[in-house]
Amino acid sequence: MAFIALFTCVSFSACSDDDDDDHLTGNYVPVAFIEEGLIEWGNDEPSMWNDKDFQGGAVSFNFMKGNTVEKYSALAYTYSRSDAFYKGNVQGHTYSLVKVNPVRYTFAVKGNKVYITDGTIGTIYKGYIIFDGLNYSHQKMKK
Repeated sequence: MAFIALFTCVSFSACSDDDDDDHLTGNYVPVAFIEEGLIEWGNDEPSMWNDKDFQGGAVSFNFMKGNTVEKYSALAYTYSRSDAFYKGNVQGHTYSLVKVNPVRYTFAVKGNKVYITDGTIGTIYKGYIIFDGLNYSHQKMKK
């Protein structure tokens, strides 16, 4: 069974915010969702760990200073890659997350909501962001 990520967004009217949202800076990646998919697929097809190939991914976000956000695909590979921004271990197997197709937008925060100018809306909750239309939450990556 293939592990496939959903790439969706929602339409909205952009709004602006003059607040300094530096507390939000950092990469938000659905690591738990990606790892659950790798575990499930690895249990169904253990040979996938020997494929040394792309095994799935998910939409992710890098919030930067100046209310700029980079939206990208975090692709999971079943081996250690030198271009990985994150390396993890699942059931004794190394996997790497690689950033591809980054696109920059601006964002605004109103209360506990994040509004990105591409139409994406997220809810900030206990260090996570839950984006509308995505079936997984994004955790802030540790530096």
